Amino acid sequence: MKHRVPMSRLARPVALASALLVMAAWAAVPVLAVDYGSPAPMASAAPASLQLGAGSSASLGSFLVGPNGMTLYTLSSDPNNGSVCTGGCLTNWPPLLIAPGGSTSGPAGATGTFGSFVRSDGTIQVTDNSRPLYYFAHDTAAGQTNGEGIAAFGGVWHVAAVAAAVATPTPAPTASAPSGPTATSAATPPPTSTGGTGPGEGSGAIPALLLALFGGATVTILMVGALARRTRRA
Repeated sequence: MKHRVPMSRLARPVALASALLVMAAWAAVPVLAVDYGSPAPMASAAPASLQLGAGSSASLGSFLVGPNGMTLYTLSSDPNNGSVCTGGCLTNWPPLLIAPGGSTSGPAGATGTFGSFVRSDGTIQVTDNSRPLYYFAHDTAAGQTNGEGIAAFGGVWHVAAVAAAVATPTPAPTASAPSGPTATSAATPPPTSTGGTGPGEGSGAIPALLLALFGGATVTILMVGALARRTRRA
């Protein structure tokens, strides 16, 4: 008399093998990394000449403003003719840029010299007595000085005093590599990470996991075949 193995006993190993194969396919998905590309370069439409103006407040005195009337700042940790403000810093502190060979003029009563230098990204930033000039993104109207006194990037931001500049042509820019610390501050929002996974990142552990899962599935399928042959002989 032949004994038949209930189908439910055969179905369990088959279901297990199928589940292992699905898990193996799902585990392979992270290998397909997403490349978000490089950040967009800064706009290079800089003017050939700049006429700066002056603003004033009871507490800060007279300070430089750009052609748009917005306050200009300097960072104490910047080296002369160089900038430690790079990457995410530029989102909050856009540099005052000028075209190659351009000239900068200041307001009446300014004393000092305007100049420029080439930033690491190839743009040309205006300087006030060799100190790089920046806007502050959180000044939303002419005359505001919201960036005054903010400590960030190894130094302190201050409005650019009118007494430190004079109306003279800008000399030929000279290349200068950024230097100095790049510490962030709670007063200035830090750079935003784009997230994502670079090509091939974390791929070393995935092949081993796939081999283990496929190996388990293969063993299960062989067991099912052996059990089926035994059933037919019984």
